Amino acid sequence: MNKRILSLVLALVMVLGTFGSVFAAEAKAEVKEKTKEVPKLTSSDAKIQWLQDVKIVEGRKVNEDEKNNDLALDKTIQRAEVTKLLVYAIGKQDLADQLKGAVRPFKDVEAGYWANGFITVGSTSPSPANGLPFLNGYPSGKFEGKWNVSYAELAKMLVVLAKKDLTKDLLVKANADWPSQWMRYAAEMGILEGVTVANSNDNATRKDAFTMIYNAMFAMKEWRLYPSNETIGVISKATNDKITLGGIEKDVEFKVNEKTNFVPAEAKDATTPYHPIGWMTYVTYGSGYYIGSLVRVLADKDGNVTHIIQLGNPEHLDLKTQGWAPIADDHDNGTVDLRKANLTFKEAKLAKIDTDSHTRYFVADVNKGRVKEVKSMSDIRSYFKYETEFANRVYLGFEKVEVSGRRIARLVVFNQVDKTNLRGDLVRISNPVISNYSVLAQEAGEKATEAKEYKLGDYKYYPYAYKADKYDIVNLNGYNGTIETEIDYDKTPTFKVEKIYTRGQNGLPFVNGYTTAIKLSDGRGEQVYGVARDIDTWFANEIREGAYVQVKFGEANKEITLISVVPKNNVPGDLPNGMVKDAKTVKVLSVEKFNGVSLVTYLDGAYRNTVAVTDNDVLNVALNDEIRIEPVFRYVQVQNYYGKVESFAVYRIAQNITKDTNDATTAVTTFEGAVNEANLNAAKAKVAALPEGTTKAALEKRIEVKLVAEAKTTIGNPVQITAPAAFTAEELVKAANAKLNATVNKHFADVKVSASELTAIPGEADKYTANITLTYGNESVVVPVKVER
Repeated sequence: MNKRILSLVLALVMVLGTFGSVFAAEAKAEVKEKTKEVPKLTSSDAKIQWLQDVKIVEGRKVNEDEKNNDLALDKTIQRAEVTKLLVYAIGKQDLADQLKGAVRPFKDVEAGYWANGFITVGSTSPSPANGLPFLNGYPSGKFEGKWNVSYAELAKMLVVLAKKDLTKDLLVKANADWPSQWMRYAAEMGILEGVTVANSNDNATRKDAFTMIYNAMFAMKEWRLYPSNETIGVISKATNDKITLGGIEKDVEFKVNEKTNFVPAEAKDATTPYHPIGWMTYVTYGSGYYIGSLVRVLADKDGNVTHIIQLGNPEHLDLKTQGWAPIADDHDNGTVDLRKANLTFKEAKLAKIDTDSHTRYFVADVNKGRVKEVKSMSDIRSYFKYETEFANRVYLGFEKVEVSGRRIARLVVFNQVDKTNLRGDLVRISNPVISNYSVLAQEAGEKATEAKEYKLGDYKYYPYAYKADKYDIVNLNGYNGTIETEIDYDKTPTFKVEKIYTRGQNGLPFVNGYTTAIKLSDGRGEQVYGVARDIDTWFANEIREGAYVQVKFGEANKEITLISVVPKNNVPGDLPNGMVKDAKTVKVLSVEKFNGVSLVTYLDGAYRNTVAVTDNDVLNVALNDEIRIEPVFRYVQVQNYYGKVESFAVYRIAQNITKDTNDATTAVTTFEGAVNEANLNAAKAKVAALPEGTTKAALEKRIEVKLVAEAKTTIGNPVQITAPAAFTAEELVKAANAKLNATVNKHFADVKVSASELTAIPGEADKYTANITLTYGNESVVVPVKVER
């Protein structure tokens, strides 16, 4: 039985700080974050003793030679041993324990290798001092953990680990001056204090290695132990900066970034490494399955994710990966017999799978819009129609109890459920109620679905003589079993569809391979709202420009969560965050407050005018700011200093143009100083938010000029190419794109490349000239090319 299974008998332990305990992973004993100051010590003996006291150095019992468990200070030290010590030095040993066996970072680092977790952390987690990787393998794809470590190699590792001002450029330059620059850095930082190095290429002794590690830790001032909190669940939403796991009571969000590692599955064979993949790279370019994937999420106390280990997904079900090891001894998939009260598989190989109070159940059917954890098998049963006998595409991870051989399910994932279920039939009434005990209604769908009779007696609670109107959206088994009206057609305003955006258009974010948005108008103004692909829609093929819809809003009124195409009604209503057409741009002259009402006086052409606004709207408004105000179409009475009561129109401040212009200018300046994808996206977003007629065009021009100039520098000027005889303009374009795409950031993705035909140079055999043109927006730059065949 897996050694860590014993800890799984605990209740759902609260591991992740403020995140709900109902969704915390069942895990080992909690590891608490702690910080310890590294004391000033002078002798090597004292330094090594301190490393022993804090359990960083324990002797050679950690290696494969079990008989040699002393410090062996006069012996050499191996790469795997050093890696373990470095991971301890930055307090990531708990993360190493969580990752052990989940990744094969190098060909020779198998899942069962004693240092697997340490090497995985070292090769996938950046240095906390500078964000650079501190552990690398060899060009052969191997780590060679048994090889001895030289003084120069150890010096480099420790400098990367501790030097805060080390940049990628400095690292490259230091490697070019190997090993002299690394030894100079080490000496400057005090890493070599108390160590005599005759030849930096000599193998380091364990005594010197321990001393150097202590010195590096002293340079870092303090030693901090970071607990790695683990949560298990199914991904219900994934973007480039966060993922959401569907919970029982509520969903749980985590923060992801370019340093987050996604571990998809095991390699195809025993010798191929399977590396974690950068989350940003995988989201943007990968074909992995995020929504509905069963994952282990490793994060710090603030919810920042270091690793996402995928155990299964809706396409391939349970995956062949050692990521299952901490939570289950084995895994498989099959078909569940829903006629049985307990979890019962149809396949003989999965006969006699038991469950207990610690078995966890998940629904991960993306197509049916069900991605979450549920409490029990009875809850799972409610996701199927009464007549459904079998659930297909179910996978599970299970424990094997020693001696008895009993198998207990730990995680069970259902990937195919019925849309209609006794827990929550969300339908649209297609005709008035046909009797006191039934309604005729339609499910959501791509096309108009068949109107079916729903017998109210099938539900837990139902009102006598229930009344509903055509086009009402109702949940026939809502909260606590009651019938809930999601949209009341006669009381909910209809909005006109002005424009439909498809994936990637007009600057909308490209996330998880699919994004849409809709622009709606309410007769006075209009606004764009995001639309997730799996929302309930009546009916998707009817959504077109000019159609009228009723919707439910979510995510701070920026996203539509439910949409119904209906005939226009006359119910008045304003769009949330709507852009009112009769809004105006004005200059602020004063901001005053009377009896809880804020009054803003502004200059409108040649006239002064005063309006009332909400307090929150005036927090960031200063004198002489240019702001955009929109009417709310109501008035408020205010008593002034002289006791006179005046009536003021109420407005909301939609935009502080002055502040936004300053922010956009700062973002563009930042991009010009450091050209990368993050700064480009930030600058574009800030500038895009500015209204026309401001500095928007000038700032857009600055972005275009800088980006094409940087692209020109990246390609080289002029470009010298040695090419085969058949080299053409098309090959020039490919070569230029290859250089642009080789950059770590993808900020050149929208730079267009074109090339002229090659022109022979008179008097020079097989030599040609051409031009490469780089274009972004309205800005172009020409790069001369010289081709020699």
